[in-house]
Amino acid sequence: MVTAYVFTTRAIYLVLLTVSYSFSLNETLTALNSPLSSYRYEGKLLRGPKIKKVSAISEIQCLDFCLREPFCASVNFKRKKWSKKYVCQINKKSKHQTANEQFVDNENSTHFDINAEKISKVFE
Repeated sequence: MVTAYVFTTRAIYLVLLTVSYSFSLNETLTALNSPLSSYRYEGKLLRGPKIKKVSAISEIQCLDFCLREPFCASVNFKRKKWSKKYVCQINKKSKHQTANEQFVDNENSTHFDINAEKISKVFE
């Protein structure tokens, strides 16, 4: 009986911890969404030279990768087709530094036309 109680208590604790973490992450994403909205282009992708391509779990993590790259000019956050995995493409150029035909529609992507310097100001 005691073992079942300890197991149940631990399980409840883990569920509460998970819910708390999810709530905190969602709260953070909502708080950051407003200052980032003027840089965010949902359903768009910028083609062109990339600094690198990395896996990411969220838009915020993708922006953090850009923040760590001194020559990051913008990022594409892209969901892989038929998957729940995401790719963060760190771009050498911004939307304004490329030809219009390089900025294309892509339902699986969100483009952030924001460089590392601007990101650091949002995260201050």
